[in-house]
Amino acid sequence: MKRNRPVKEIALSQKISRINVWRIRKKYEEWGDSTLKDHKPGRLFQSLNPRFYDLVIKEWKRYRCGARKLHAILRKKGFSVSLRKISQIMVKEGFQKPNLKRRKPRKYKRYEWPIPNYMWHTDWHVIKAEKLRGRTFLCL
Repeated sequence: MKRNRPVKEIALSQKISRINVWRIRKKYEEWGDSTLKDHKPGRLFQSLNPRFYDLVIKEWKRYRCGARKLHAILRKKGFSVSLRKISQIMVKEGFQKPNLKRRKPRKYKRYEWPIPNYMWHTDWHVIKAEKLRGRTFLCL
């Protein structure tokens, strides 16, 4: 006989909140085992039409250009596919190198100091309008 464990006990053993246990249970009841399987984060990969794939290769061999120019050429011919998909085809075929900068998350600079007003960030602007020409403007 199968024993149902209390939600509180499951949450404590898995180190998650009780509401998450209820959410997981609801998804399991609605969708079955497939919701419990681990998956890669992000958007799922959409496979391209093989004819379009061949067309991109054929157009590249004809023009020998980059993904941006190829995207413009294909758009003029009536194809509405993203530049990223064309780049993926070109990387897969070895026509261009993958852009490693796109793969890592952006780093943001935080100005944080232990003492308030220890460091300020300002912008300096020279006004170009006729009426106020030559005056400067300081933004804090």
